[in-house]
Amino acid sequence: MIFITLISRTVTRTLLGCWLILGIAAVVLTSRPAVGRDIFVDNEKGDDAFTGRIATPGQTVDGPVRRISRALALA
Repeated sequence: MIFITLISRTVTRTLLGCWLILGIAAVVLTSRPAVGRDIFVDNEKGDDAFTGRIATPGQTVDGPVRRISRALALA
């Protein structure tokens, strides 16, 4: 009876160890670093059609967005 109890404990500990390793591996493999970027807002010269990646509008078709709500939608 004692022998069966020792085997049962060993099997239980081994299975718990395997589940712990699998859980840690799942977290590590599925996690990714957070990516952030700046979105520029200018209520006078901005345009909500822009992407907000450039601080001042230039010759290109990009520049700051006009409204903060648009910047939040892009974030």
